[in-house]
Amino acid sequence: PAAYPGVGAFEEDLLLVRESLLRAGAEQACRTTLDPLYAAVRAHGFHGFMMDVRDHSDVHAAAVREILSPKSGDADGEAIRAALLSRKPILNKNRKITDATRQAVDTLEAIRTIQDEAGEPAACTYIVSMTRSAEDLLRVMLLAREAGLLDLTARKPVSRLDVVPLFETIDDLERAPEVMRSLFDDPVYSRQLEARGRKQEVMIGYSDSGKDAGMIASSWGLYRAQESLAEVFDDAGVELRLFHGRGGSVGRGGGSPVYRALAALPPGTTKGRIKITEQGEIISQQFGLLPVAERTLEVTAAGVLLHEFSDWRKKVGVKEVEDFREVMDRVSTRSRDVYHKLVYDDDALFQLFRMATPIDELANARFGSRPAYRPGAKAGIEGIRAIPWGFGWTQIRLMLTGWLGVGTALGEEVSTRAGLRRLQRMAESWPFVDDLLGKAEMVCAK
Repeated sequence: PAAYPGVGAFEEDLLLVRESLLRAGAEQACRTTLDPLYAAVRAHGFHGFMMDVRDHSDVHAAAVREILSPKSGDADGEAIRAALLSRKPILNKNRKITDATRQAVDTLEAIRTIQDEAGEPAACTYIVSMTRSAEDLLRVMLLAREAGLLDLTARKPVSRLDVVPLFETIDDLERAPEVMRSLFDDPVYSRQLEARGRKQEVMIGYSDSGKDAGMIASSWGLYRAQESLAEVFDDAGVELRLFHGRGGSVGRGGGSPVYRALAALPPGTTKGRIKITEQGEIISQQFGLLPVAERTLEVTAAGVLLHEFSDWRKKVGVKEVEDFREVMDRVSTRSRDVYHKLVYDDDALFQLFRMATPIDELANARFGSRPAYRPGAKAGIEGIRAIPWGFGWTQIRLMLTGWLGVGTALGEEVSTRAGLRRLQRMAESWPFVDDLLGKAEMVCAK
């Protein structure tokens, strides 16, 4: 009962104390004691860290099917939309549901508890893994409504949760603009957007797309997806924040110096804001010492600002930009064909992976956040997750995920003098290609 209702009230009291100290001439006490506390409260509220919550779209689909139609199991998009616009909750305390559905509902209720205790920013982002359709987001919204985090029926819609799609595979990345366009055209989701200030976060996955298609095809697919998403958002008048789900290694989208990685992003996609995952294996080198941590943040901030005000295309003719993109389409397709033939069409490479790398030991070590293989999947390339796939090759320093298919595709492109000169020109003028070649050189050196 005596707690502050929100961090704003606490800030007001701190300012009151600050004014009193300064009036009394206690400037030193104010500077050493109160100002650091006030700065920490302004930056981190009552929560300290903002927590993202994430689960798989299949989990939500199963939970919503059981909640809406326990007998028939039929819960299509129209049924979900009707439930979201209904004033009556579906679940009650006496209703029996399976443990899996209970866990999905309890997760959203835990988010509400955290928000009630520490403020909305403490946990207001829910990421939907393997998003493939608009309904994948609507299902999470329905679960959020049951937990009291959402009310789209009010005259002014209320939502305390950003529902964030995660597009991971190459196919999902290609469909991402279409999925987001259908959401923006959806009158139910429009109310969610209105409640969240017409801002939308989208997460793009580097690890799964890399495992899916190889380094070049993944990088180019991600680049094009970002461009297309920015265009869709601009047309809809919605503010986009891209969340880059990078890994530490080249095969998972990492491996570049911070500044070069930021410069390589498509122009017009950051809008002065960026959100990036930092993986456990590189946290020590990026943030392990205070001066290094400060430098990392400085370079990141500077890189985002420079990216906002620079566009490599202004120094290159329109026709040349089109030529460059055609080359990337060609190189991407060729490298993906080589990668798929060796990784997916033939079992021999995966057998080599099982014998030559300590993947079984890594799987049994349980140091990751999830099992090495997807539930119910066979122990093959389709079933293994992207992170152990990358880590396994790293352990024997073969670094296969960073170069397989790259040499063949680039080799064919530079087989003529004109092709070599064109690729050299691309590397000089296009930060994306410069970064791509830099990463390939680095993994080959390793």
